[in-house]
Amino acid sequence: MTGRVLARLARAVAALAALVVLVAGVPAGLRAHAARTDRAALKAEYHAYLQAEQADPLWDGETDRDLEQLYLDLLHRQPQPATTG
Repeated sequence: MTGRVLARLARAVAALAALVVLVAGVPAGLRAHAARTDRAALKAEYHAYLQAEQADPLWDGETDRDLEQLYLDLLHRQPQPATTG
């Protein structure tokens, strides 16, 4: 029993560590995509963050509001995609 508990704890710690590394790089990645006016990459990076956040076993159901606001600010500064027709 103790071995299984320790194995689950080890997996949770590894997942948390991976999320910390991911979160640390997200603002810089979002800003880099915005600086290149790469709207698709900006969206993809943010949605990848959301998926990783929701996969975290310790996720409380709340998205990081500061990161969400950064994403929205950067997204609204991007030129709108050209429309056809």
